[in-house]
This record gives sequence, structure tokens and C-alpha cells, in this order.
Amino acid sequence: MRQILEDIDRTLQKPAAFDPASAQNTFRIAANDAFELVVLPPLMQRLQQTAPQVRIVVESTEGVVPVDALTHGTVDIAWGHFDSIAPGLRTEVVLEDTLACLVRKGHPSIQGTLSLMQFCTAPHLVVALKGNTLPDLVQRRMAESGLTLNIALQVPHMLAAPVIVMQSDYLLTLPTRVALALCRPAGAGVAAIAFCLPAFCAFSGLA
Repeated sequence: MRQILEDIDRTLQKPAAFDPASAQNTFRIAANDAFELVVLPPLMQRLQQTAPQVRIVVESTEGVVPVDALTHGTVDIAWGHFDSIAPGLRTEVVLEDTLACLVRKGHPSIQGTLSLMQFCTAPHLVVALKGNTLPDLVQRRMAESGLTLNIALQVPHMLAAPVIVMQSDYLLTLPTRVALALCRPAGAGVAAIAFCLPAFCAFSGLA
């Protein structure tokens, strides 16, 4: 987490004389839910201590690098999992993560680690949020092995997903850090995946 914050700090800081204590800059970050859950809370805590007058505005990436916004300076940094990176952008991998499943505590058949058979046969909740590339990524990997995902419910928003998981036997596949951040307030559990799924990588890009 410290490395992630340091990377973001370096990217956000403008050249020349930037004094965090007196700075009144507004930084615009195009990012996804994972950023808001995992990176934004400790980042804002740090900024509150070191740069209390700095303002952060987060905009949705919708899964696409906002090249025009980066080029014209209306967005300072883009953060997320992107299928492709436009040429000419400076990029850096700031987070790599495994995948895990959010499950309700007391799930009748899943405790601890998920086997491939359990993952395939259990009912899944999928968040079909615009820009969320993770469901397609998982389903492509399953299809490569001749397997399919048992999708019982598809919703367009993330907000209700943890609540639904708490009250059902559905699985919700997420980056592990996101699953851990959600499980505490939701009162859910996190099941590790015992087989190979594509790793989640987040890139920061700056024009």
C-alpha cells in the first residue's frame, strides 16, 4: 500500500516548486471502483495530513483510457485495469492482485479455498457495470478451458452486490484487495481461488 501511495504522489506532484502544505491544487483522477475502495481512503488520509488544501476529483474511466482528457489536461491521471494502453502515454503498474470470491459467512458449501469444481458449479453474481472488464476476463479464461460460469444474477451496479451476497449463496469474483475491503462492512467472507485465473493489474497512465 505504501508503494501505491508513493507512486500516486509522484505522479500527481507537478514539477517545479510544489509545496504540499500550502498547495491548493485540484487534481482530477479518472478511476474505477477498485481505486475508490482500495487506494482512495489511505490516499485521502495522507493528503489530509500533508496537503490539507489539495482537492481530489474522481471521474469514472468506464474501462477506457481517457486519452483526450489526459492530453488536454482535463484529467491528471487515469487509474484502472485497461485492455489496451494508447501509445504515447506514460504508464506504470501500480498494483497487481489475485482474484477471490466474496461469499456470505456460513455458506453451506464454501469455506476457505474454492476448488475449480466449486467455482464452476456455484451460482455467481456478476456486476455488469460499464467499464468493468473483470467478468469478461474471467469468462474468457473459463471458456479457454471449456468451462462456463453459472451466472445466476447480473446487476448493473456494485452498491447492492455485497448485500445480495450476504443474503444468498452467490459468489462475487473480485480483486482480492477489493473483496477484503468489502467483506468487513458487509459482514461477508472471502474465499481464495485455488486455481489459475488471470491476475488483476492496475495501470496509472499520464500523458
